[in-house]
Amino acid sequence: MGPSIFSRPPVPETELASGATDSKTAKPFRLLDLPKEIRFMIYEKLPIITQRHDTPLRNRDHYLTLVTTTIPGISILATCRQVNEEASHVLAPHLQNILQTPPTVIVEAQHLVGLIDLHDALCLPQSSILDRVVSSLSGYRIERALHKYRRGKKSLQDVRGILELNNLVDSNDEATLKAIIRFVLRAAKYMQTKPDTIYKHAPLTVVIAVPTSFQYHLVTTSTSRMRNFYYKFFSTRRRPRRPRTQRGLATLSWLLRRFAFHAALTCRIWRAVSLSVKFMCGVHGRREAVAARVLAQSEHAFQFALMRGVADAELMGKGLVYYGGLARGKEI
Repeated sequence: MGPSIFSRPPVPETELASGATDSKTAKPFRLLDLPKEIRFMIYEKLPIITQRHDTPLRNRDHYLTLVTTTIPGISILATCRQVNEEASHVLAPHLQNILQTPPTVIVEAQHLVGLIDLHDALCLPQSSILDRVVSSLSGYRIERALHKYRRGKKSLQDVRGILELNNLVDSNDEATLKAIIRFVLRAAKYMQTKPDTIYKHAPLTVVIAVPTSFQYHLVTTSTSRMRNFYYKFFSTRRRPRRPRTQRGLATLSWLLRRFAFHAALTCRIWRAVSLSVKFMCGVHGRREAVAARVLAQSEHAFQFALMRGVADAELMGKGLVYYGGLARGKEI
């Protein structure tokens, strides 16, 4: 029986060989071969992405979220002069808006414990991720090292040591290290824009998400012998004698006061940035409107707790940590 009339004739070997070589030797597509109108449509379609990375804190049970907004296709400006001139008209307004917006850190109320030092001593408090971010913005040395990493001249572990994250970030947690590097470089670019602010230093935004279910958090505080001695004989404020180790329930006002105290000292030491603290409803969905009204009613108490913490650090009026108002989820 002969071949069916519907069967396809065999392809010659020379045709198969030429097809295989054509796919390998295909030339890359030239963007400039497209009409100018289509190129502008491509520039307008470059996405603006907001990346959020949950960064674990000291005890790994708590975390904060680093928020950075980027344009992944911004490298198209470095292709050639013609593309740079064309794309700049489209991307420059978006890029300027991104660079002039303060970088944002989001932390839920129950995770504030990971940002404060519960041991009261005469030495400097233990560093947190937020402290290392603030300190890395105090000079150009760390920024140059991060740019060298971007160019492949330094390894990720080298940057981990330069940022002094050895005790805060695991060596195999590359995603967290890259998120911190991205956030620090973004904050450095923001500072270079010299934002117009009434305060001495450019602000970073810290948004505290407050869930309606939060009531208190179990904490254990301790005081060193030298600090006890200082409180007893040299402190201008009279404090009752207490056990050196205490275990109790920390309310949100207590956590905010302690956080403001710690953050104000950190900003005072490094003299690089200030912190604008905002509050956001930690509930989304149908109950968000009700929770937002409850949060607005407690706004004055939150602001007062921040002021007390800054006053404890004896840094009132310095503009290092201040209240920035209520934040909406759509704005972040």
